[in-house]
Amino acid sequence: MLIGIPKEVKDFEYRVSLTPDGARLLRQQGHQVLVEPSAGQGSGFSDEAYRQAGLQAWAEYQATGQHVTHAEADAWLAKLEAGDAAEAPECHD
Repeated sequence: MLIGIPKEVKDFEYRVSLTPDGARLLRQQGHQVLVEPSAGQGSGFSDEAYRQAGLQAWAEYQATGQHVTHAEADAWLAKLEAGDAAEAPECHD
């Protein structure tokens, strides 16, 4: 599964959705994890800490020619929320 760690954009919000250690565990389970630049900065996690955990920067991922648009992500999430497992088989082991 492709998992993205975004940088928080709200004022005075410094949390990050996933720490480097958590991301490392997901990578060890076979997931691909991308991180937006400075996503962990407000919580004290540097971009280098995420690189050391084996994460790829979002820009590097896009540079390979791969991308997911917001519309594609929204459509996929809507199917997942509706319980349509056939549309998202990669979410199930």
